[in-house]
Amino acid sequence: PTLVAVPSEQSTKEQGHVLRHIRRNRYAVGKHVNQERLLLDAFEAFRADISDHILQEQDSLYPYAEKLHAFISGDLSAEEAAALLNSPSPCRHALRCDEDLSFFDKARYFTNHYTPAQSSGIMQRSLYRELAQFERDLLRHEAVEFEVLLGKVVQLEDLAWQELRNRH
Repeated sequence: PTLVAVPSEQSTKEQGHVLRHIRRNRYAVGKHVNQERLLLDAFEAFRADISDHILQEQDSLYPYAEKLHAFISGDLSAEEAAALLNSPSPCRHALRCDEDLSFFDKARYFTNHYTPAQSSGIMQRSLYRELAQFERDLLRHEAVEFEVLLGKVVQLEDLAWQELRNRH
């Protein structure tokens, strides 16, 4: 299997869109009840976690997959591949580490399941709509990441182990 070592362009665009929307609405949210201030703080912490997750993928998972692919293609020595395969796998680590999606529990609680009050202004309504969409998009992204991305890396690991055995 081939694996393109680039984060999902669509996912990156969607995350950027939600972040811009949150920033634009920071003042409007700040004028509402304290719960929404807490929601904003929780989102900022969640955003930092997502950024760390993306950097971890870019810094370890993608280079790891590229090296596995290089070995299978004959561009990496068996010794280098053996060292790589015997080191802790960033893929297997990622499979054990679920995303902390507790932010969405808080968001649904603070926003009455993303349902604005009848007296809410357009900014708050728009924010709730964006938060609901962000949750759907992130859950879809997580499912694809686990089923496709990490699945392909596990396949690459299996193929690399098989190739390593065949070369010895």
